[in-house]
Amino acid sequence: MTDRDRTAGRDLERTLKWVARAIWAALLVGSIGILVSSGTSLHQHGQMTERASGVIVGLVDAPDYHHTSYFYPQVELTTASGPVRFVGGMEKPEGTYSVGDTVEVIYSPDDPSLAELASAGAFGQHATATAIGALMLLVVLWLGLRAVRRGKSERAS
Repeated sequence: MTDRDRTAGRDLERTLKWVARAIWAALLVGSIGILVSSGTSLHQHGQMTERASGVIVGLVDAPDYHHTSYFYPQVELTTASGPVRFVGGMEKPEGTYSVGDTVEVIYSPDDPSLAELASAGAFGQHATATAIGALMLLVVLWLGLRAVRRGKSERAS
């Protein structure tokens, strides 16, 4: 093996280490972003303590899923501070909701614009996303710690 081959091998090794570090940093930032975003949603969901009946006043098209029609229900309800209109956060297949249907809604008494349908899955979605973000963060930190330890042991030998 020539000096030129050894130099090329070291350069490739350095480049791969930098690529691995960049991927690790992107995963770290992404997992923190997921954790913060879903944690905020979970916190907002926890502030929604009031229940009311709402009426579906419209259906908003959701993105196309394999040529199946999905919609977000547009709901209106009346709170102590007046009428509130919002678009439900979970898309449903066509026919699930119809204009005029009555649905149960939860909302924040301090800020009635924080409202969503009182479906059983709403809290679960926020909690699941938070758990996924936390798990991703732990895995990324563990991988980073392993890489640091491996680097120290390679330098020591």
